[in-house]
Amino acid sequence: MNEGKVAITSRRLIIMVMALVVPELMITWAARQFFSARKTAKSFNDTFGARPAQARGDHQNAGEENTATLLTEMNNPGLNLESAAGSKFIGRLHALGRR
Repeated sequence: MNEGKVAITSRRLIIMVMALVVPELMITWAARQFFSARKTAKSFNDTFGARPAQARGDHQNAGEENTATLLTEMNNPGLNLESAAGSKFIGRLHALGRR
């Protein structure tokens, strides 16, 4: 290639400036998307009256009751696993040799 020193230096300078500027442009683009999505979600929730779910203090911890129930059901010999888990899932367990 017959390029002069000025052309080579200018091309390298442009590439260096792009390498410094483009990451900031990506961050700016992501921030604009985030704020736009937040504004749209707020507008949607205000229009349709939707509110985020709130924790309530009068409920028990989900883990306490559910875990105890699941453990007692697992020890129950009369439990029908096909109806509880689905026949496809039980078939996969058989295929893997885990049941």
